[in-house]
Amino acid sequence: TLVHHLSTTEFLNYMDTKFSKSRGTGVFGDQIMDGDLPSEVYRYYLIINRPETSDANFVWSDLIAKNNNELLANLGNFSSRILKSVQKFFKGKVPEFEGDIEEEKDIAEFLKEVYEIFEAYMEQMEVVKMKEGLKQAMKISGACNAFLQKMKPWELMKKDVKQAKNVINAAFNAFILLCAIIEPF
Repeated sequence: TLVHHLSTTEFLNYMDTKFSKSRGTGVFGDQIMDGDLPSEVYRYYLIINRPETSDANFVWSDLIAKNNNELLANLGNFSSRILKSVQKFFKGKVPEFEGDIEEEKDIAEFLKEVYEIFEAYMEQMEVVKMKEGLKQAMKISGACNAFLQKMKPWELMKKDVKQAKNVINAAFNAFILLCAIIEPF
């Protein structure tokens, strides 16, 4: 097999200084395993700050901010909202889409936006720009959160169940896409 791409990076520094195991400067695998934060938080932080074109810095306050503002407030919030909505309103079964998607302007626009971001994700991943690929995946999550906030399916359940079903169906399908594209990270 011939090499198709070779991904390299610049340096990752620790708090504006070089990592050094011998001097104890940095954070290392054994510390991560013994710590309170899940390894996924570190993995996300290291990829979203991946030094692909210039040096980057590992900073604890930035790791905490990215965990709280990106992983929890964006990805975690959307995941929780869509899963709880399916469970609460449809007994854990994703509702079928009813009608013609072209007649559902807000849903069609949402799905178009998700597809356009997905295309950008694929472009970045094809050239092994993992940091930018992850940013695009997080943009999909942000678009999904905005869609749920705009459409308010919890309110639609009281006045237009068909519309609520369609909103949940579209959002859940975007969730499935998001799960698939975030898996490499």
